[in-house]
Amino acid sequence: MTKATLADWLDDLAARHGEREALVDGARRWTYAELAVTTERIARGLVTVGVGKETRIGILLPNRAEWLVTAFAGFRLGALVVALNTFSPAPELRRSLVHADVQLLVVQPRFLGHDYLARLGEVSPALPGDGGPLFVPEVPALRRIFMVDDLERLAGAGESVPLEVVRALQSEVAPAELATVFFTSGTTAAPKAPVHDHAALVHQAGVLAEAFGYTPDDRWWAALPLFFTGGFVTGALATLAAGATIVLQAGPDPDAALDLIQHERPTILIGSNLVPALLEHPRLAGTPVAFRKGMAGNTPIIAKFCPADHLCVGTYGMSETATCVTSTRATDPVAVRRGSNGRPLTGVVLRVVDPASGEPAPSGVDGEILVRGPSLMRSYYGLEPQDCFDAEGFFHTGDLGHLDADGSLHFTGRLRDVIKSAGATVSPAEVEAALERHSQVHAACVVPAPDPVRGEVVVAFVVADPGVDEEALRAYCRRELAVYKVPRHFFLRSETDFPRTGTRKPDKLRLRREAAALLGAAT
Repeated sequence: MTKATLADWLDDLAARHGEREALVDGARRWTYAELAVTTERIARGLVTVGVGKETRIGILLPNRAEWLVTAFAGFRLGALVVALNTFSPAPELRRSLVHADVQLLVVQPRFLGHDYLARLGEVSPALPGDGGPLFVPEVPALRRIFMVDDLERLAGAGESVPLEVVRALQSEVAPAELATVFFTSGTTAAPKAPVHDHAALVHQAGVLAEAFGYTPDDRWWAALPLFFTGGFVTGALATLAAGATIVLQAGPDPDAALDLIQHERPTILIGSNLVPALLEHPRLAGTPVAFRKGMAGNTPIIAKFCPADHLCVGTYGMSETATCVTSTRATDPVAVRRGSNGRPLTGVVLRVVDPASGEPAPSGVDGEILVRGPSLMRSYYGLEPQDCFDAEGFFHTGDLGHLDADGSLHFTGRLRDVIKSAGATVSPAEVEAALERHSQVHAACVVPAPDPVRGEVVVAFVVADPGVDEEALRAYCRRELAVYKVPRHFFLRSETDFPRTGTRKPDKLRLRREAAALLGAAT
């Protein structure tokens, strides 16, 4: 297991790659040495407002340099960084702030069509406050909110703090101490927030960079949000581990993305919600593209974005395991990289078991995938490890798959009820609960439907009062749910045309088949 904290690791990268370009954010650029120094400056400022070991720092920012700078500044002091979803409407944001006991929040006031100050005002009329200490019943742990543009002022205040103080605090942080909280898709009553320690993330960064074949000459197109583990770990940390460059894509504008791809020449592609729009964009064919590596080895994206001799890999993983636990390797032949989800990464132990008996499933036979290894979360935030793992330390993923004769994993489906759409995880139960809070909705069933670009899309079957239409439901969901959780298609049914099982539950299997048939007919 890696014996370094994230801050020590960054300092080591700065020593080895000092003048190489680490981070690009529009016209702003940082070398590895500059990035390390900048995070020290912000850490000194954070000390002046009482940040220290185990302080929970919430980051509510789009993809911009300050996301990473704030995170690494917090890591230097032993703080716990809480990644907050910028798509979250006010109720979901409040649940996240409360669940993770966020004490200090860094936020961008507005971005694109999002007004985050207004959203905080919906969480509580007392927010965002006047910059002083906060004591707000709706978010009882929260004490301070800093606008992202205040970070430079905070760094100025930190000039009174000797650098030796930050370094002394950093020396007291152990690799086994907790570093991050990332939210997965859960029900509205019980959000799931995997917690990882420093050692797990440093280990995972190096393992992924090696498996994916990254080198210092590579550049990652950072369109996947940093508040997802895929963005932070598979993207940012693995890129840094290779001494390569992070090229930040702030927003979802396809034209801006194509301009960035053309001018910055990124070589690493990891899927994001922006990819489907680019695939359909008329400028794509005329835009020089340099992508050759990344986490898309067995998806249809490859033919559009990468040359035939690409090195992209197929993977399997989840937030609980800091993304990938299996991967084909960049050095594998193309046919191998397209044919499976890969072999276990360094230190990972996989089991595939019969879901009913728990006995090992034979090679080639589907069962539930169990995982244990160095990148596994310590627990979900607020829960004890024994509540998250079995007696042997295995995490039961709720996913189905099988191991072939070569030990490669083939993911085939899910035991648990989730939808994977364009790389994002959506809980049908959460969407159904939101719909059924609507005063004119009587029943809802949310299912996936196959999609050639997104993998799956979210589809809702709804029983509602006369006069309720698809657009009204879509507008309502946009107020209640993060945008990627809003159903792409709504089908309104009468109660008599809403299939149910013998126990009066919605017949999800039948509705999945209906969704596939309806959308197949539509296309």
